Amino acid sequence: MDVILNRSSFVIGDKATDHTPGRMSWGYLLLEKLPFLLFALFAGLLMYVHQNETAKEVWTGYPFSQRLVFACYSLADYFGKTVFPVNLLYLYPFPMKPGQELPVHFLIYPVLILGLVAFLIKTIKRTHWQAVFGLLFFLINLVLVLHVLAMSRAAIVADRYIYLADMGLFFMASWYGVTWFQKQKAGTRKWATVTALCYLLYLGGYAHYRTYAWKDSETLKKELRELIDDDLLKQNSYDL
Repeated sequence: MDVILNRSSFVIGDKATDHTPGRMSWGYLLLEKLPFLLFALFAGLLMYVHQNETAKEVWTGYPFSQRLVFACYSLADYFGKTVFPVNLLYLYPFPMKPGQELPVHFLIYPVLILGLVAFLIKTIKRTHWQAVFGLLFFLINLVLVLHVLAMSRAAIVADRYIYLADMGLFFMASWYGVTWFQKQKAGTRKWATVTALCYLLYLGGYAHYRTYAWKDSETLKKELRELIDDDLLKQNSYDL
């Protein structure tokens, strides 16, 4: 935010030609945020220490290498559900229990994330500050909930974690969408508007459909029981 608002001495893209006086050093910018960072660190450590120990022991059974793959999967899943929400659930179990082999298809996700990192680096070199800001806002707000640190959370992802992080993606979509739209001819604008309306109609329709599953606790758990293997439920001790 400090970079975007020209408060820092670091500049990206078209802001590089902006020599606004009064920019502050990184040291000062970090110092003014220190109380917030310390409080956040204290709250995070407090939460981590007081996790449910029984549940925590289960999830610490996943080796660090598997948790890294889980983190890559989670990032890809969060991004995908933001763009095209489908198959939403209130609980997303881990694909296997601790000690079992990781499903082979999960190995594609580290490759996808490496591609995203390469794209981010290339974007920085091309000085698109809008993409840099949007992607970093998305990644930074998710990095601490990706299960790299073992948590007593009985789910590989949780939709609520993307509510804040998605502001970064929405910022990018708005910026580049409006910029592109303004450059198009009348015919293209018309089709773009129709496409956007259809997309919004899908989002509204799917949201309404989900209200039937969320009618009450019983309908919610019934849906999950029908989708997930009974053995997986038992081995993860889900209360369904």
